[in-house]
Amino acid sequence: MKFISTLLLLTVLLLPAVVFSEEVQELWGTWINTDYDGIEYLTASAKIVFDSDPNAFGKNLKSDIGEPHGSIGWYYNTPDTKTGHESTFAIDKKWTDSEGSVWYKINYYDYKFYTIDKLLIRISNTGSIMEMMFCGLQRHSVINPNSRDYSIFYRQE
Repeated sequence: MKFISTLLLLTVLLLPAVVFSEEVQELWGTWINTDYDGIEYLTASAKIVFDSDPNAFGKNLKSDIGEPHGSIGWYYNTPDTKTGHESTFAIDKKWTDSEGSVWYKINYYDYKFYTIDKLLIRISNTGSIMEMMFCGLQRHSVINPNSRDYSIFYRQE
C-alpha cells in the first residue's frame, strides 16, 4: 500500500514537468536564417537554439523573468558553434490560433548585456517557420514583417 501511495505521489509531482515539456516541444531546437549570416545584431541572429535546459549556454542567473523554462543560444552565423549571446527564458503565455499556429510571449534575460526583454513568437502550423518580434518596452501583440523588430527563422532538421 505504501508503494502505491509513493508511486501516486511521484506521478502527481512529476506530471506537470512532463506535460510542460510536451507543450513547448514546438519551440525546442535549432532555427536558422542564412540571410542574417554575419550580422552581429541580436534581432538578426543567423541561428537561434532553444533548449529546455536553463543552463545549456551558461550559468542560469536568477532574475526577474520568473522561473526559467529553458535557454536560448544566439549565433551570428549559421555554421558557428560559439554563441554571440546567451539567454535564459520564461514563457509568460502560450496559445494556439484558429489557423493552428502556436504563439508564445516570452521573457528573457540576456547575459551579455544584462538586460531583460520580451519576445512575441509565432510558430507555423507546420512547425517549420518561426516568426519573432523583439518587444523591448513596446507591447507588440501582432507579428509585423515590416518592423525592424521582426525576424523569421526556419527549423533546421
